[in-house]
Amino acid sequence: MASTYAAKGLVVLGVNCYNEPKSGVADFAKSNKLTHVLLLDGKSVAMRYGLTGIPATFWLDGQGVVQAAEVGFDLPALEENTRRLVEPAAGAANGSKR
Repeated sequence: MASTYAAKGLVVLGVNCYNEPKSGVADFAKSNKLTHVLLLDGKSVAMRYGLTGIPATFWLDGQGVVQAAEVGFDLPALEENTRRLVEPAAGAANGSKR
């Protein structure tokens, strides 16, 4: 999804909520074929955004304001929220309010 919407300004960041060492995060990223940026000071980020569980996804606008959030992993919802927020006309057309 990151590469699909990169031209429209989508930036994907992963957050290490466990504050593991950089080498452990790098190993995790490699074994899971992650290509997006991973932030290492995740505990402070998690606290700032009121993280209540993991995994969690937050969609922020260009000013850093949270536009949507979801705890857990639901691929169809992840794709729909991303599409709706990156392509606002698409969200309006299908009536999505999530």
